[in-house]
Amino acid sequence: DTGSSPTIQNLNRANRNKRSFGFDQEIILIRGISNPVINGDKRNNWLVMDLPIASEAYLASVREIEEQLKGRGEKQLEKEAALLAKQRREMRVEMARMRKQIDDMEQGNGQSVAESTRSIEERMSTLDALLAKELISKEEYDVKRQEILNDI
Repeated sequence: DTGSSPTIQNLNRANRNKRSFGFDQEIILIRGISNPVINGDKRNNWLVMDLPIASEAYLASVREIEEQLKGRGEKQLEKEAALLAKQRREMRVEMARMRKQIDDMEQGNGQSVAESTRSIEERMSTLDALLAKELISKEEYDVKRQEILNDI
C-alpha cells in the first residue's frame, strides 16, 4: 500500500480462545509505526503503519549509518596515507645514505677511508642489506663480495 492511510498488521498467531495478545511491550519503535488502542487497550500485537512516514524514517536511518561509515573510512584512509608518506621519506633517506656508501666505495678503488677502518663483518652486512633492499644487482653484489673477501 503506497497511499497515505495507515495499514494495520496483526502479529498475533496465538489461539484466539485464550485471549492471548502476544507481546508484552512495543517491539518496533520507529516513527510512523505504532500500536493501536482498541476499546481502551493498547494492542502490542498489532501495528499501525503510516508507510510514507515509516519509509522516510527508515531511509533517514540508512543515510545516517552511511554517513557514519563514510566518515570512519575517510579518517582511516588519511591515517594510512600519512603512514605511507612517512615510510617513503624514511626509505628515501636510507637509499641516499646507501648510495653515498656505494659512491665512497667506488671512488677509493674499492676501499674508502671509512671502509678501511670497518671490519669485514660490517662491510659484508652492509653489502647484504644493499642486496636485500634491491639497491644493487646480484652481479654487483658478487663483485663487491669478492673484493671484500680479497681484503682478508
